[in-house]
Amino acid sequence: MRYIIIAGFLLNSFYTHSQQSIIATHTLFVEGFGAGVSYYSINYDKILFVTDKSVYSIRIGASALYNQVDTNKKGLGMTFPLAFNRWNTANKKHHFEVSVGGTISWGYYGDGTKVVRGVQWIITGFVGYRYQKPEGGLMIRAGWTPLYVIKDDWFIPYFAGAGLGYTF
Repeated sequence: MRYIIIAGFLLNSFYTHSQQSIIATHTLFVEGFGAGVSYYSINYDKILFVTDKSVYSIRIGASALYNQVDTNKKGLGMTFPLAFNRWNTANKKHHFEVSVGGTISWGYYGDGTKVVRGVQWIITGFVGYRYQKPEGGLMIRAGWTPLYVIKDDWFIPYFAGAGLGYTF
């Protein structure tokens, strides 16, 4: 219990400090490709706290897509990307962003011979550029998004994504 109280106090002190340098802490954006492991995902990003040199935020998203799982059958697949982000220079508009997270993928999967329904866990990352003003407005991000699918044990090292949204 004592550790929970200490952690709450520290997060509150960081959050209080963030109110002095960043006014807009919420971002809604659409991302193409990227951690949503789809053509698109709709995402929400919330700044958790700000230090002297870094901004820390958390992101959650969702996407849905009909996949071709057999020659004559399509199946619904849904993904839910989650990530913990760190970007630098809180009082500027150009940022270098790094994040680590995971995507939960649920739906029908197939290779033409066997169709299965289930959940796949995907480890994701992001290294790239982020344009976001401290007072809000337009947000743009683009970068490298490596993926690792745990269930199938395959890795995609050359995956890129880009996002466009609004910070308020």
